[in-house]
Formats: sequence, C-alpha cells, structure tokens
Amino acid sequence: MSKSASIESCAYISSQEVEPVLNRDLEAAKEAVAHRFNGEVAALVLGGSFGRGEGCLWYQNGRWVPGNDLNFFLIAPRRLDPEELDRLRQEILAHTLVRAIDLVPLVKSALPFLPPTVANVDLKAGHRTIAGDPAVIDLLPPYEPGEIPRREAERILRKRLVTLLEAYPQGDNFYRSYYLSARAIFAGVDALLIRLHAYATSYRQKAERFQGLIQDEHLQALAECALNVKLGLDIHFAYDPMEFWRRAVRFVLDNLLGLYRVRGPFRADRLQSLLFDFHIHSVEWKERVKRRALSLLGRNALGRTERFLLALLINADAESFYVDLAPLARQAGLPAARTWEEYLPPAIEAWQRRRPPATRS
Repeated sequence: MSKSASIESCAYISSQEVEPVLNRDLEAAKEAVAHRFNGEVAALVLGGSFGRGEGCLWYQNGRWVPGNDLNFFLIAPRRLDPEELDRLRQEILAHTLVRAIDLVPLVKSALPFLPPTVANVDLKAGHRTIAGDPAVIDLLPPYEPGEIPRREAERILRKRLVTLLEAYPQGDNFYRSYYLSARAIFAGVDALLIRLHAYATSYRQKAERFQGLIQDEHLQALAECALNVKLGLDIHFAYDPMEFWRRAVRFVLDNLLGLYRVRGPFRADRLQSLLFDFHIHSVEWKERVKRRALSLLGRNALGRTERFLLALLINADAESFYVDLAPLARQAGLPAARTWEEYLPPAIEAWQRRRPPATRS
C-alpha cells in the first residue's frame, strides 16, 4: 500500500469492520514473534492508537487496511538483537496489511526505572497485551502528567514537521490530508498540555483538557475538528482541507517557535502572546514567524534535513519565499526547485531515508 493511495472511506475502532482486520494482523504478529524468539519474549504489548482503542481502518483498493501504524513493545529478560528485530519487522509486514510497524524492545528488569517520556506514559496508560503476562506493564512507575519534561514537547513538534508536509492537500485525496493535519494539530495540543503539566494519553482526554485550559474559541474549534477527524465523530468538517492544513501549520510552528522563545515557567494566561491570533493577516503572521524562525534555523540541535523541512513550512502558502530555500536545500543534499510544490516530494523522501526500514515499500 503506497502513501499516495486514495482513501475511499474510513472505519474506527468501534466499527464492526475493525476488529476482524486488526485481530488478523495481531495474530500474525504474535506468530512471528513466537517463531523468531521462541519464547524469549515475556510479553508482546500493543501500544499506540490501536492499543488505546482509538485506531482506525482505511478502505483502499477494495479492502480495509489499518490506517494507523502498529506499535509493538517486546518485553524480554535480555536485550534483543537489532538485526533479529529488523527481520521480525519485515516478517510481520509480509503477513499483514499494515503500512508501518514500530518495534520497541524493553528489558523487563529496567521497566521500574524507565523515565517519564510520552512513549512510556502512553504505554502505561493505554495498551493491549497480545501475548505473555499482562501484569508485566504494572512494573512501569506510576507516572504523573507533570513529570514529562519540556524536551518531550519539542521532540513531538519536530517529529510532525514532515507530517505537515505529507498533509499538504493535493488531488482529490482530501481525507488523508485531514487525517495527517489532525495528527499534527494533536502534536501541538500535546506540547501545550506537557508545558501546562496536564498531559493525557487518549485523544478524548487531550481534547477535554485542552478545552478546559485554553480559553480561545478559535483554538478550541481547531482542536474539536481535529478530534472529529481522528475519531470519526463527524464527517462534516468545519474547514476545507487547505484551510485546515494552513491552521495546522500555524499551530505547530507557533508552538515550536514559542518553545524557544519562553524558557521559564509556562502559564495558560500567557498563551495568546505565544500562539497565533487567527485575526492576524497572513502577511503579518509570516513576518513575525520569519523573525523568530531565522534564529531557530541556525540552531545546532536541528539537522540539515530538519532545518530544510522547517524552512519549507515557514514558506508554505507564501507568494514569495520568506526564507531562501536554495542554500538550505543544498545543505540537505536536495536539488534546487522553482516552486514550493516542487520541493515537497524530495524533502519528504529525504526525511524518510533518515528513518529505519520500518515501512512497506
């Protein structure tokens, strides 16, 4: 299944179409783990959207396929060999319809000492044991939302730069654009909740806490629409695909740039000075973002490809480039292009080359 395949319709975890497809793929994964590690894995745990009960299927090319990645945690008494894990990943991909698989090995004795990252907090709060001892997860510490460090907010936002590029509306495949834009918006929601010490694992809880903490009707409407997209609560969206994408870009960029602008304690009543005002004209917003972004583009923390993705998003929907893309493209090993859209495919491909081979070709 290619990323460009058209999505004809969507079914969510509560739909009767989902469980048979999901269970078939989970059974294939369980058999592959048993075959590859022969009883060495104490527990095979499903995390992510499907682990929380918030996953979905997409109907493509006449069949239902998982719309979310499958995120597996393999808990074992020893460190698992990376090459064996990669072979396991390919074996699961060969026997399932899932687009991508994430395999995270965890040593059982280390579980009580794992730090409060978003991944660990989500695993503790929302999971499904596929095989082995379900009580193993109880070894994780009793995390509190306020324990998640600020750097996790930055990591989440930076990870979604490429998601925003992939979400750019093209052709008639609008649902995929809605879905990926919503994923990026929830990264912004997560970042703000982390900074307000109010992080939650489920999308419904995220939205509820966000609505209670952020007293801005425009941001509340954006989060509500993202929740509707992610959970299929309403197919009548409040924004057209391009407007939804533009607002997602602004929300994520202002979140990311705001992280570097404010180093001290963060309060909800300071939000309006950090995030965008939807009434601000696009040109004014671009000029403000340009000034804040130029220093960020020079940060050593960002890799060359990541700097180019950020610059590309800053230039999104602009009549003329606010940041010169040509030198940044050269630094990232990308060819020069004349238009924003021409830069898009090679930028996404360059980012995907940085990742481990966890996806179906």
